[in-house]
Amino acid sequence: MRDIRPETDAPPVPSIHTASTRVGTPRVDDARPGGARPVGARMGRGGAGSDQATAPLLTVATVDRWRLLRLVFAMQGLYYTITGLWPLLAQALPLPRLFSATQLGTDFASTLVQALTILIGLLLLLTVTRRRPDGLLVGVGLGGALAFFLVELRFRTALHGLVYADLVFEALFFCAMLGVYLAALIHDRRTRGGG
Repeated sequence: MRDIRPETDAPPVPSIHTASTRVGTPRVDDARPGGARPVGARMGRGGAGSDQATAPLLTVATVDRWRLLRLVFAMQGLYYTITGLWPLLAQALPLPRLFSATQLGTDFASTLVQALTILIGLLLLLTVTRRRPDGLLVGVGLGGALAFFLVELRFRTALHGLVYADLVFEALFFCAMLGVYLAALIHDRRTRGGG
């Protein structure tokens, strides 16, 4: 077990005096003000020939791909819930117009699209609670993003000028979800396969 310097949370740096100094004898530490400190307390009890004092501390950072996928689900679900709820709330409250593909009007069809958008958004938000979202839920997210993208692309002249920003969001959701899901599956197969 390594000793950590409390002021930096970094492992101790070996000095040239480590091999010739006995364990327990004080030496002056340049990094600590005023500080004589026993070498044994700083370098471990391994003695002069110990590799523990000079071995580098290696940290391997890995990305939890399933957690990243849940983050994509959360962002897409929040976006769909807001863009579906906003026009419905704007009918009853004095809210500014927020562009989305669901901002079509107040007739039955547009209200139905807004309600289904809210439903997809809530389903995607509930998916965040799963440790490993399955392919069916990924299909809902991918299908929703692809459907909105294609409909907005087809009717971009009839919609407002900000449709291109929403097209970019849908394309980002689609690519991020597909990429992260495939990366998580490939990583799991490699780790189960032994390397």
